[in-house]
Amino acid sequence: MYRRFFAVIALLLVSTCANANIFIPEQPIMPVSELQPGMTGYILTVLHGTDPERIPVKVVSISPEKPGRELSDEILIRITGKQKLAQGMSGSPVYVGEKLIGGVRSGWELSDQTLAFVAPIESMCAVFDGETPQKPQVLTLSDISISGLSTNNSALQELGKSLGMTFVQGVPLSASSLALSGEKLKPGDAVTALIVWGDIEAGAVGTVTATARDGRFLAFAHAFNKSGEAAYPAAKTYIHEIVNSLAFPFKLASPQSINGTFIQDREAGVGGKMGKYPPSISAKLIFKDLDTGREDSCKFRVITDEFLSEPILVRVFAALAEEFWRRKGQGTMSVSLRVDGKALPNGWVRKDIFYSDSNILGEAFKQTQAIITAYMIQPFEETMPAGFTMTIEATQKPR
Repeated sequence: MYRRFFAVIALLLVSTCANANIFIPEQPIMPVSELQPGMTGYILTVLHGTDPERIPVKVVSISPEKPGRELSDEILIRITGKQKLAQGMSGSPVYVGEKLIGGVRSGWELSDQTLAFVAPIESMCAVFDGETPQKPQVLTLSDISISGLSTNNSALQELGKSLGMTFVQGVPLSASSLALSGEKLKPGDAVTALIVWGDIEAGAVGTVTATARDGRFLAFAHAFNKSGEAAYPAAKTYIHEIVNSLAFPFKLASPQSINGTFIQDREAGVGGKMGKYPPSISAKLIFKDLDTGREDSCKFRVITDEFLSEPILVRVFAALAEEFWRRKGQGTMSVSLRVDGKALPNGWVRKDIFYSDSNILGEAFKQTQAIITAYMIQPFEETMPAGFTMTIEATQKPR
């Protein structure tokens, strides 16, 4: 069987840990040592809108501790109500006797979606310690919800392959920019770890597992991208509906507001800070179709990451160009790329013309990728904040 992620992140106070970074949940907890098969409780997660609901569950078994594994125990539970598991429940807190035992971590494709593994809350204290636990080989990444682009877009599919992620279609809730919000997240809230936001929104949908008095919180009981220290916007999320699927149901979601930042992305989960807002890279594409006279434009932001920003920027630019041109194949493109940043007070512009008799989109973005990569990874100057503006003039004619 193939296990799917849709779990949570949760950390717990372990009295023997002296590290000041240890996460101390505000919620009362029950250690795994006190659990017994047959105990009943509930999952807390959003099924519609923004208010969390309870899903009844029963403890089936507790797997034994395995030396050398950070997630030393896992709790197997079964849903006893009508609702089934779904992607986007990653991190949903599980309570027994009104005490938090952990977060939903994984399940199985092509099953009846009633069984799930739960990561014990006390196993998760490595997230804010900056440690990288051993990776359990059976676990995989969550899918990425995207709105503003079609999941059938070839450039978007290439981005998914490069990031090791699968895109599912999301629904935009509002226009271009997500507002910053001081509203506090709470256990059971739907939350999105964004990688792109603005006219396009893309990110992994999960659930808040636990919160602490210092404003930190936990979600996703598994890694998002396993990047270690991170800076993903944490957006409170609206759930439109649970979409049924033969493989695995998923939450149809729209980010509402940016409420904080995920600052740790570890195998044991992701940890964030409310009221902390991440830096970002601004981007804009202006596309002019010289054959039809049509002009389109799109503004968006992406995460600031030396390795992730480049493939995201280039592939989103390419995906937008593919959708705006409404065709593929041969043609000629005049491409202007403007770069503005801390190290470039007056900006920098490169212009070029590209022709291909088979794949002009692929040809036109080769140099763009090289330029953005060089800018992001150069070690000589601080380059953030930065912005990239691309203007494309396209025609089917050979020039």
